[in-house]
Amino acid sequence: LQDNPTKLREGFFKTLNITVIVIIPLTGGIFMLAPEFTRILLGEKWMPMVVPLKILVIAGMIRALVTTGGALFQGKGFPNIDYKMNFIRLSILAISIYPLTLIFGISGTALAVALGNFGCIPIWLTETVKITKASFKEYFKVILPPFLGTVGMCSLLLLIKQAL
Repeated sequence: LQDNPTKLREGFFKTLNITVIVIIPLTGGIFMLAPEFTRILLGEKWMPMVVPLKILVIAGMIRALVTTGGALFQGKGFPNIDYKMNFIRLSILAISIYPLTLIFGISGTALAVALGNFGCIPIWLTETVKITKASFKEYFKVILPPFLGTVGMCSLLLLIKQAL
């Protein structure tokens, strides 16, 4: 596919589409039900892990999203882009983990991981746009429906949780 820009672009967006269709609702569900799952499956003594879990589930979603660029970068002969993203992620983590853990405890550690993953988004987006020559509209077309569906699902879960 590396020599066929149209098929490469289609393949990338299919991969992105499948990823967001699975990961965004899964993230929303885990985020919304983290307290209940923790209480039921692990017990009351594990409740302090709920906030770090929520932060890490968002970090995992971002990581899954930016990982979709890996095959694209490798296939086009740009493994250095993955290197740059990993370098940024590690640098942000290394700089922020100690102070955030000191200030916020385990939630700060989770936040440092999330910040590192968020730091990859600008590189991922810039480079995938360059390679695929896609518009931001195409990204929104793929990401927005699962996001809006997840917002609806989370709203419904919130209503159910309040009612119960």
